[in-house]
Amino acid sequence: MTNFSINVGIIGAGLAGLTCARQLCDRGYTVKLFDKSRGIGGRLATRRVNRANQEIAVDHGLPFLTIQGEKTAALIDNLLRENIVTSWFDSSYVAPSGINSVAKFLAKGLEIERDFLVTRLENRQGKWFLNNNGQIRGEFLVIVLTIPAPQAALLLENSCITTMPELRSIVYDPCLTVMAGYGDSLPEPSPSPDIAWLGLDSSKRQSSPDYVFVVHSSADFAVKYLDSEDLEAVKLDLLARASLPLPDWSQIHRWRYALVRQGLAVPCLSVNSPLPLVACGDWCQGGDLSRNSSLETALTSGIAAANQVQQLLS
Repeated sequence: MTNFSINVGIIGAGLAGLTCARQLCDRGYTVKLFDKSRGIGGRLATRRVNRANQEIAVDHGLPFLTIQGEKTAALIDNLLRENIVTSWFDSSYVAPSGINSVAKFLAKGLEIERDFLVTRLENRQGKWFLNNNGQIRGEFLVIVLTIPAPQAALLLENSCITTMPELRSIVYDPCLTVMAGYGDSLPEPSPSPDIAWLGLDSSKRQSSPDYVFVVHSSADFAVKYLDSEDLEAVKLDLLARASLPLPDWSQIHRWRYALVRQGLAVPCLSVNSPLPLVACGDWCQGGDLSRNSSLETALTSGIAAANQVQQLLS
């Protein structure tokens, strides 16, 4: 029987965190999400660029949605009904107003505190409290970690919590992403092996003052240049490797945890000591360690985490 006074804290407002929160709220739990960023959605990310007195939406994270299983099929069906996404090409779906609108749809009605970086978990008299360099939030009976596994492992280490050692075995590939706008003519790119994906992002939208390309680097390229002090040079280098000319405007973004290279064959992780704690994300890949189903695994893991929270508190 659900206790409506139970408070659940979820760290991370990406796809897995939003899914877990929605599931728990629908079951009557009191849930609050925390995210270190000003926005939500993780790689469901849209950059807003002002050009010619017009705001351009540019998807610089996940470029589109695809049906990868039952969970993504159900999500895309809901998004189509709400007119949030539309079909694009090769069985892919895009959000004309920006893919972050998918995250906003999932977050509707949820309590989310942004710009709150949890630096330590604290156990005070049998309840969880979250510490952000002296700012305290709580109390919670259970915490769900949905941030990238290396960040979750570091948070537990900083909190002197030795459970969930499996988190340290999870490996991500990084990515460097360049957004480039061209006002006069449409270039013809010819990507080199250093380019993992290149797309004409402006083709997702009916009206755009510019042709806008999004270029995702390969993991090998990103490993070399992720921590470069001269990102401007890296940006121009990546555009050259895509055979794109100098743009009218451009931006670059680092994705330190872009894709899971080595995950775990579990739906989620959970412990009951020192207090109930659950971890989930697209690194929780069930029985399939394929890296090509990050949407499906994030959704599945978020639901599994909600089920585990309910079991821990029953």
